[in-house]
Amino acid sequence: LLVSNLLFLVLLVNVILAIIIPFCTSTVENYLHIGLSLQLLTVLSSFCVLVNNINFILYKMEDNPIDFAKLQIGQVILYVGLLAILVVGYKQQALGKILSNVVAIFIMSFIHLYLLYKRGYLMFKVDINVQRTLCKFGIPLLPHSLSFWIKSGMDKVILTTYCGLNVNGLYSMALSFGAVYALFNTSFSNVYVPELQKRLSKMTPENEKEEKRNLVRLSYKIGGVFVILCFSVIIVCWAIVHYVLSEQYTASFQYIPWIILSSTIYSFYGLVIQYPYTAKKTFGLGLVTFSGSVLQLFLTFVLVKTIGADGIKYSLVFGSLVIMLSVWWYSNKVYPMPWFSRL
Repeated sequence: LLVSNLLFLVLLVNVILAIIIPFCTSTVENYLHIGLSLQLLTVLSSFCVLVNNINFILYKMEDNPIDFAKLQIGQVILYVGLLAILVVGYKQQALGKILSNVVAIFIMSFIHLYLLYKRGYLMFKVDINVQRTLCKFGIPLLPHSLSFWIKSGMDKVILTTYCGLNVNGLYSMALSFGAVYALFNTSFSNVYVPELQKRLSKMTPENEKEEKRNLVRLSYKIGGVFVILCFSVIIVCWAIVHYVLSEQYTASFQYIPWIILSSTIYSFYGLVIQYPYTAKKTFGLGLVTFSGSVLQLFLTFVLVKTIGADGIKYSLVFGSLVIMLSVWWYSNKVYPMPWFSRL
């Protein structure tokens, strides 16, 4: 019932957005240079991604890694196949990359919906009480979700405005390496988060103190692994940029270490973000992340306007550090953990 109501709620929101978008399309095109068709495709893909993620989460909760892996691998194969056809075969370049991603997600969403229906998760019944619960938990997280868009989207708009499309192109290429590195974070989260939630749910007053200490020890060890991975990935990226890619992309490496460092800081943030969810204190979390993203956006604007493209490097790392420390502080406030005690 919860799954069905969540899908209905998000479908309703996306339909409303699809109706509103045509009235705002000129403004979006002026600032982001994204046409109406791509804006509507964004709405479609967001719903499809939700469908896919719901099924993936349920497979993790069901301890079914085989079907989980099959679907993930299938989606990657479908995406790469479409990428080869549209980008390599038909020379569609950026549009081909976008369409490959959207079509792959769209096709996979039907498969996920069928699997959800087959396992009895789709009941086609709207429950007002469940809708209220979903809204009560989800609406306070809107600032939290918007903060990610502010961090990633508006930075590129500012960079394009003050430094030009060529610099934005180099930065986008560097972000591609950051996206590959982010796959490590995603893979880690897919394994770590379900295990963490299980351990938190099984915690009792008798074992709470020792279990929290164990989780803190584990978090510090994982953080150390991410630091080592950070430097290793930067070295690999340097080799790829200088010896594999065309010379026109060599200048993009100046952004890569900063992007990887920012992603590593975000990895630490990922170690503590689940505790506010467990405590169901999502409103404060949204305020913290949104405020941090606004601060980063302001810093990007000031630095890029003042010192040029180098400004985005410093604002990216500083903003990630502020958000990570703020979330860590808030997490410890709503769900205290022995982060600074002797382990």
